[in-house]
Amino acid sequence: PFVIEPVEVEIVAPERVRVGERIKVSWTGPNDTDDFLVLVRKGQDLRKQLDFAYVSEGSPTSLAAPNRPGIFEIRYVASKQREVLASVTVKVVK
Repeated sequence: PFVIEPVEVEIVAPERVRVGERIKVSWTGPNDTDDFLVLVRKGQDLRKQLDFAYVSEGSPTSLAAPNRPGIFEIRYVASKQREVLASVTVKVVK
């Protein structure tokens, strides 16, 4: 018999950063070859990404905070299914 277990994914990032800073991101997850972390405005589609990093580059990594304040999400995306496996919210301030 096959046993399907849930995928465990965790993203660790600061809750708040300043515009234009690098956001240090640590993660654990399945680490499939083309999986990636993406930064998007909260509620936006993945196609509206502001920055991304392939998880194959290792943890920790960093993403560029936008030059405008707002509420954003860092998402771990399973590339084959284009499925978001985890996300965290980051507030970008002046």
